[in-house]
Amino acid sequence: MLHVVPAGTRPAHGGAVVDAEDVYLPYLAEADVLGILVRPDFYVFGGFRDAAEANALVHDLRRRLAPRRPPADPAALTRPR
Repeated sequence: MLHVVPAGTRPAHGGAVVDAEDVYLPYLAEADVLGILVRPDFYVFGGFRDAAEANALVHDLRRRLAPRRPPADPAALTRPR
């Protein structure tokens, strides 16, 4: 997790980054969120307004990224529906 601070601000801790081009903070404000979860392929998965929503998003993304068991009948993959 990163804490984004406005351009011209000195990061107060190691987890802070400066929004040097003023892109991220306006995006977050427009979306009315405190943060976003970005997928491994760099697409935005979703936004959150508090810790509970952040935890729910992480849980949902992990569930979707988890490997799935193949069907018991491999032929089911090729049968028309």
